[in-house]
Amino acid sequence: MLVESKWDDEPDGPAGFPEEWEPNPDDPPERPDYEPDEEDLRVMALQRLSDVTDVFGANVRAARKARLWSQTDLAQQLAHVGVYVHQTTVAKVENGTRPTSVAEVWALASVLGLGYDELLAPVAAQSDRLLRAQHELDRAQRRRASLQADLDRQEAEVQAAAEVLELLRKERR
Repeated sequence: MLVESKWDDEPDGPAGFPEEWEPNPDDPPERPDYEPDEEDLRVMALQRLSDVTDVFGANVRAARKARLWSQTDLAQQLAHVGVYVHQTTVAKVENGTRPTSVAEVWALASVLGLGYDELLAPVAAQSDRLLRAQHELDRAQRRRASLQADLDRQEAEVQAAAEVLELLRKERR
């Protein structure tokens, strides 16, 4: 499985690294004659399975949010078609931490009005990752602004205390 790299467009390796940059020697060699061993194949299969599970969960989340449903709403919709799950199960499916049965995939596709291919297409997963990254960035910027406001307030308090101290010293003389 090919893994995208943020450095794919840079011929000489990652930016900021010298031209003689070498890949990790523990990585499998990139040779046409390289044959992965059984452990490599197992790891690659698990990664592909994890990728599919993540994509599936992100697509379920995107479709649920597009309908303005909560996770509880989706669980209730699934119950109408005979699949009884709790909100926490929906959360685990969306987060890619719970395997999904064929009956659950059918029920999700049915209540969300999607085809199986739409649930497995990577587009929504990428969009969801971008939304999560934007959310994290926004949260970090708000936290930074809050910390800056606290710092400004504390600096003003220190300045005021220094002025009071200076006045007290002048009165003492």
